[in-house]
Amino acid sequence: MLLNNNWKMKYKNREYPCKRFPVSMYQTLIMNGAADDPYYGENQYEAKELSREDCEFFCDFVPEGELFQSERITMTFYGLDTLAQVYLNGDLLFNSDNMFVTCRHDVTQNLLKGKNRLTVKFSSPLVYAENAYKDRPLYGVEGTVPGYQHIRKAHYSFGWDWGPQLPDMGIWRDVELTGSSVCSIESVYFKQRFSEDYKRLTLSVIPQINLWDIKPLELLIEIKLSDGRSLISRKSLSKSEKTEFTV
Repeated sequence: MLLNNNWKMKYKNREYPCKRFPVSMYQTLIMNGAADDPYYGENQYEAKELSREDCEFFCDFVPEGELFQSERITMTFYGLDTLAQVYLNGDLLFNSDNMFVTCRHDVTQNLLKGKNRLTVKFSSPLVYAENAYKDRPLYGVEGTVPGYQHIRKAHYSFGWDWGPQLPDMGIWRDVELTGSSVCSIESVYFKQRFSEDYKRLTLSVIPQINLWDIKPLELLIEIKLSDGRSLISRKSLSKSEKTEFTV
C-alpha cells in the first residue's frame, strides 16, 4: 500500500496542501503561491533563506484491511531528504540523517485499523551545515554553502560555481506499507559473469532475507528464458542472512 497521497506541509505555523508527489518544501511553497520562482532573476537569494526554517509533512490514511492479516507490517521510506524524524500517531518511529538510504520500520504495534496520522519533521539542512562548518571547517567548492560536506545530502542542492544554493527538504521517493509473515525479502542483488568467448553466462542472485520464524525455509529462484525454458535453483534458510544462488 503506497502512502503517496493526501500530504500537507506545515511551515512557519501555516499549513499548505501538497499538490504533487514527491513532496518538498520549495515545491509546496511555490505551488501554493507562498514563494517566488527561485530560478527567475535573483530570487535564488531570498529562496535560500526559506531553508533556514524547519518544516513538517503529514498525511492521514486508513490501512488496507488485508495488512492486518500479516504477522508483521513494515513501513518503508525509500528516500527522506534529509534530517528527518518520523512519527506515527504521535509515536516516534525513527530518525534519519541520510538522503540516500532506504528506511524500514516495524509498525505492527503502532498501526491502527482506522485513521492514522503519519508525520515527518525535517530540520533545516542549511543551519545544520553552517553549524557543522563552525565546529569543523573543511575546504569546499567556491559558491557553495560552507559545511555541505558534513551532511549526507545531494551536494548540488548547496550550490556550485553557477548553480543556486537551494537546500530543499522533503520526501523524494515512495512511502509504502507492506505486510509479511514468516519472513520478508529486504533486497535483491544481481551479479553476472560472462565466459571469455561470451557464449556462457553465470548469473548470481543475492537476496537479503529477514527471517523471524524459527522454522527453516526453502528459497526458490526461477528465471524464465525468452525461449520458454526456466532455470530453477533452491536453497534452505534457517536465519536472517544474505544468501547466494548461482545458475
